[in-house]
Amino acid sequence: MVFPLDSTSEFTGKTVAEVKKLGRADFRSVATSRGDKTIIPYPRDIYYEGDTVYTITNNEAAKTAMAYS
Repeated sequence: MVFPLDSTSEFTGKTVAEVKKLGRADFRSVATSRGDKTIIPYPRDIYYEGDTVYTITNNEAAKTAMAYS
């Protein structure tokens, strides 16, 4: 699943660890695109407006995770 982040995204301004603590959907962030860079996310990394977050999830959690896009 892919999540483009804007100023209203629940992820914007939070670290990867903070997003994981939200626990609203079972997914894992595997990459973030920021401008012309691809970042492998670490817990301390912060999501910014304009980032595109790439995740993996199972079929059951996909509908819940879609609410973030």
